[in-house]
Amino acid sequence: MFDFRAHFCHSILSALVALWANAPEGQKRFPISQSLKISDASPACRVSQAVSALPVLHVIPSLSVTRGGPSLAVRGMVRSLRSQGVAAEIATTDDDGPGLRFNTAYGSQSDFEGLPVAFFPKSTPDRREFLYCPPLIRWLERNASRFGLIHTHYLFSHVSTRGAAVARKRKTPLVIRPLGTLAPWSLRQGKWKKRLYMTLFEGANLEGASAIHCTSPEELAEIRTLGIKTPAFWLPLGVEALPPLPDARTLLRKQFGLPPDAPVILFLSRLHPKKRPEILIESLPFLQKQIPEASLILAGDGDSSYAASLRALVKRHRLETRIFFPGIVTGPDKNLLLRGADCFALASETENFSIATAEALAAGLPVVITPDIQISRDVLLSESGKTASPDPRAFSEAILEILTGPALAARLSKNATRLAEERYSWNAITPKLKRIYECILTRQPFPESPFHADF
Repeated sequence: MFDFRAHFCHSILSALVALWANAPEGQKRFPISQSLKISDASPACRVSQAVSALPVLHVIPSLSVTRGGPSLAVRGMVRSLRSQGVAAEIATTDDDGPGLRFNTAYGSQSDFEGLPVAFFPKSTPDRREFLYCPPLIRWLERNASRFGLIHTHYLFSHVSTRGAAVARKRKTPLVIRPLGTLAPWSLRQGKWKKRLYMTLFEGANLEGASAIHCTSPEELAEIRTLGIKTPAFWLPLGVEALPPLPDARTLLRKQFGLPPDAPVILFLSRLHPKKRPEILIESLPFLQKQIPEASLILAGDGDSSYAASLRALVKRHRLETRIFFPGIVTGPDKNLLLRGADCFALASETENFSIATAEALAAGLPVVITPDIQISRDVLLSESGKTASPDPRAFSEAILEILTGPALAARLSKNATRLAEERYSWNAITPKLKRIYECILTRQPFPESPFHADF
């Protein structure tokens, strides 16, 4: 039976979210309970066939590429799980960006890019961080028992939050992937809304989950600092290998009207204040003192007023012929950017992983990122790129070192490809995720760090 009480609570909270959209942000994160030190890794569990016996459902608010890396990651995760014998499926909304919907049937399994997906109509207005969708929850209430495990992606969103609650109610094993929403920076954004949500819903979901899926050791440490005692593991996300494109360098410069040897720096992410693309824009004048033809491509989309402010900044610096905004890129266009650029740069204030950085590494691009992007430790240890403080001059110096050092750039590129193959390919990740599922279904312990255990 549909849980009308929970539905009513979420209806009220939806209204509160809209009313509190402009609430002042606080600086102090709220505790859930007393802090807990990270425990030692548990013994590795034996392999079983339990995970193949019942389907695994992945629940996420949106599969749209306009919503960023998490949507792409779930597609790759489910595709890879299915290739390794796991009957993985997806339940999501029809969201394809603000005001847009996928043209698809509702309520039954559809073939979406070769994946079994059940779509449901989102309610309006479609706030990115909420995406209210009662039909999906009603469907899950009826169908949760046919799944062996439910894996939700995101917190503080109706679809994933209520999906987790339904899994707990039906006593279906539950894995929650927070997507960095429990990081200090994220908790400061809309602090009071999230505190209410945590009190009403997310606290119980996190405490009642079978496991929490973190994508870096830093994210795992963050949830332990909040006092969350639920079993947890960290396992990075994968990216799919791009097809080779031998003439990419030439084709890219021709497409943007650049000189044949112009160095190109690539930003490939949402245009959002957290990503701080302003730092890259303001780093270009420093670069051009040494390399006048250096150019920057800011590939991505975001709030129209924020994007307009970035274009105005470019105009103030008179960089209209050297900085480009191609919007969201996918498929061959994305491959061209990744294969044809010289360097990838991202100055985010915080990232629990960064799919875009992993994609750049897989394409063999040296990267320059801030230390607060939690993939940065792997980048430094593997010598696949550099980190820089969030300052235009610091970024320009790190990028300049790569652009003017061909031997260094070649070494970083080779290491980047190797790192992506060994750490961020689905072939490396999926067997470990599959074994985590097996441990949960057979009630065996699993290590917090599958990559650092005999697992």
